[in-house]
Amino acid sequence: MCVRYDSSDFSARGGDCIRMGHVLPGGAQTHKFTLEPRHLIEDSELRVRVKGRIREAAINNEIELGTVNMKVGKKGYQRGHRLLQE
Repeated sequence: MCVRYDSSDFSARGGDCIRMGHVLPGGAQTHKFTLEPRHLIEDSELRVRVKGRIREAAINNEIELGTVNMKVGKKGYQRGHRLLQE
């Protein structure tokens, strides 16, 4: 299972994918993803991608979680290393 997001808007604390292992029929597993905003977020889409296999049958599903709008009260994110820009 992987969380899908725009990496210029968010960074994933603890990683953006988790291998769930074996889930028995009727069973359930959960995992918490923590995304940290890098700057002002406007209409950024979040999704979860689930992939699995049951014998020869593959399961691929992408679940839309909606859009996110956030105002962040910290310094804006800039691409590139500061020493390389000077």
